[in-house]
Amino acid sequence: MIFLLDKIYAERDSLMLEDIERLQEETSVREERSFGSLKHPGNRLEPKKWQLNRQLQKEIKDNSILTQEGMKIVTEHNEMG
Repeated sequence: MIFLLDKIYAERDSLMLEDIERLQEETSVREERSFGSLKHPGNRLEPKKWQLNRQLQKEIKDNSILTQEGMKIVTEHNEMG
């Protein structure tokens, strides 16, 4: 019963992470549109800010993928034990 619950929780967490990734991607697209419409001559910080934000979003996505892989390993380990 415990292993079944672990599997259910892992699947639920995986679905939640997929939702988070989708929302992060949508946010990145919206921010890109917003920054694109806010072109200020002489303001060189906005492109850098956008670049750093995009890099952060990529790191968050990579972290989510690694978390999912880790959850799969734990679930497999629990099923074997």
